[in-house]
Amino acid sequence: ALTHDEGVQRQMTLYRGVDPILMPLLESTDQLINAVEDLLLEQKLLRKNDRIALLSGIPIEARGKTNMMKLHVVGELRVENEPPHE
Repeated sequence: ALTHDEGVQRQMTLYRGVDPILMPLLESTDQLINAVEDLLLEQKLLRKNDRIALLSGIPIEARGKTNMMKLHVVGELRVENEPPHE
């Protein structure tokens, strides 16, 4: 599980089967998807064509809301230079 909040990261260490990873807060969902892919590929936790579920809140900086789920194939439809999500 990835989070930008150090407190949430510490909480997630108590969850069985969860390896919390700290990452910076990003401005858009497209930036988030790209950053998650890059980080997990770099750490060899994913491979190209793996299927993943991304859960997040929109707007990204909103706390306590998980209102977005995206099923994603790693390496597909990478969005570059997308304006921030409103």
